[in-house]
Amino acid sequence: MRFLVDEDVPQEAVEYLRQRGHTVLLSRDLLAPATPDEVVAKLADDEAAILVTCNAKDFKALLAKIPPGGRQTYRFASRITLENCQGPWAKRRLAQLIESIEFEFTAAQARHDKRLLMWIRQQRFTIER
Repeated sequence: MRFLVDEDVPQEAVEYLRQRGHTVLLSRDLLAPATPDEVVAKLADDEAAILVTCNAKDFKALLAKIPPGGRQTYRFASRITLENCQGPWAKRRLAQLIESIEFEFTAAQARHDKRLLMWIRQQRFTIER
């Protein structure tokens, strides 16, 4: 799988995804600091990557099944939103759920809309369908 990791995600999570064998692009290496969310979403779309972010509010609206206004701008970018990025929490939750993430992403590839839109919280995770 191919991930684009937003600048707010801890390095431990990046290292975990790489150790798992996934391609990991870092927005902080490819874009200027504080780049607008729309540009980050466009990069994820161009790369057909899963955007991993802690920016729940903005990216939930940008990368949604049916975005505000009903027009889907980003057709290839998936999204994993981490509810809490304090310390090692993000890495721990990704490690706990990586098999589910890989399974759900593979399943999404068989659908018309191939994007995985997932929200990871402290006690549960949800997938937007």
